[in-house]
Amino acid sequence: MLLGVLFPNWWVMQKAYALLLPGFTFISWGAFFVGLVESFIGGFLTAVLFVPIYNFFLSREAPKAAPTMTPASEHH
Repeated sequence: MLLGVLFPNWWVMQKAYALLLPGFTFISWGAFFVGLVESFIGGFLTAVLFVPIYNFFLSREAPKAAPTMTPASEHH
């Protein structure tokens, strides 16, 4: 969006955003809130997809034993 403000004749990204994001208009409060909601939903759906995959591979690793602590008086 910042590039569109700095270079108003650079219309390539504006057309790409209009194609990819439903309800997109270049600069307006409505477009800001639509983008905010779409970004939140996209992030949430990405987490729903990748967190179970991450947890699956994390659970396949062998659990490592926690190191035990010994009192300082036992060290020589």
